[in-house]
Amino acid sequence: FKPAHFEISYGEGKRHDPSSDLSHPDAVPFDLGDGGEIRFSGRIDRIDLGPGNRAIIIDYKTGKVRRGKEDDPLAGGTQLQLPLYALAARELFARRNRSITVETAKYVHVPEDGLPKDGIVIDCGNSWEPLCEELADVLSTIIGAIESGLFPPWPAKPDRCGWCDMRSACGAGTDAAMTRKARDDRLEPLQKLRKLH
Repeated sequence: FKPAHFEISYGEGKRHDPSSDLSHPDAVPFDLGDGGEIRFSGRIDRIDLGPGNRAIIIDYKTGKVRRGKEDDPLAGGTQLQLPLYALAARELFARRNRSITVETAKYVHVPEDGLPKDGIVIDCGNSWEPLCEELADVLSTIIGAIESGLFPPWPAKPDRCGWCDMRSACGAGTDAAMTRKARDDRLEPLQKLRKLH
């Protein structure tokens, strides 16, 4: 595999970066399978290409290396970036009348004082269809919760609130509020998704 495309933007309208021939001003659609569709915008750091139109999606991260679980690649709806980038890459190549198979999408952590290390790696090659079905279910659950007004702050680990850039949007007492709200039956789909019974 060789690095082939960098900083590929999509869905940014007039602000899109034309320096990559894959960049596109329009958002990438995703069929939720229930008649609904959601459109995404973003910027993929790097796409490497190999023989047979195979691709690897790379997103650079700073900080500690995080590992994912092979049996839960979407991490209960908290790790959607890599599968969405794989989806976007397939669509962006198709818009150029090219077909690719995304083998993997991964984070590469670039620490200030060391060598880059692979973090979470999502297998997209052999498991693409099941991954898309799971992604549709996860997104439908999240969208349903938002549309019903039931999408409270819900950190996977309580200590994450301390370093979150968005903590001011949640307000004080997030832990106490979630303990109280966790008993609300209307949150059952989110609880099931996040495996927090």
